[in-house]
Amino acid sequence: MYCHQCGEAANGNFCASCGTSLRDSQSAAESAAPFSLDEVRYAVIIQSPDVRQAIADFSSDAKCPLSGERFLEICDLALAPASGLSLKTLASIAHPLSTKLGLRTGKQRTVEFPAPAAPVLISVLCSLARRAQPIREVTQRDDGCLIVAAIPSDFRSLEADLSVEVKRADDSTRIKAATNIQGQITDWGKSKQVLNTFFSDIAQALAGFSDDARAA
Repeated sequence: MYCHQCGEAANGNFCASCGTSLRDSQSAAESAAPFSLDEVRYAVIIQSPDVRQAIADFSSDAKCPLSGERFLEICDLALAPASGLSLKTLASIAHPLSTKLGLRTGKQRTVEFPAPAAPVLISVLCSLARRAQPIREVTQRDDGCLIVAAIPSDFRSLEADLSVEVKRADDSTRIKAATNIQGQITDWGKSKQVLNTFFSDIAQALAGFSDDARAA
């Protein structure tokens, strides 16, 4: 069984990862297949074996860039012999202080796709898997869902958030994506790159869905 809240494999009455009742997951699993193209419930979509396989395939292609922490460690190797100063230690102190002061940066973008909700939501999940952006939480709504994922750290920032709102419209599906990088006032173009890559992934995945539908 898989937890309908966090998607992790689980046994027993409660998910060991997030504590969610697995009886709710069982109910979701029983109604998961098949789902319509207009389906926007995360708990239903994530239980599909085909969807889980697609996510696994994209996850296997994930490239893990140099993290911000590792970048600082490498800097320390060169700096420490001369000064004994650790940039990683300084960052671990300065970043929480900057966050408490309310320093933050980020960008947001909204794109409407002429496609049903289910393929769009699946494309979102596959993109997050491909870019090694693990899901932190999911909030279900009547006409869509809000997914908050982690943006891995790199030399431009420490770990940040990517919030993705998938909302079903009349003949389309709207995605509103936003980055939230706390503790700094500039991200050196990271937010723009993350959003560009994210929406490019969605467009490519939806084109693949269309090709598969025509082939069928």
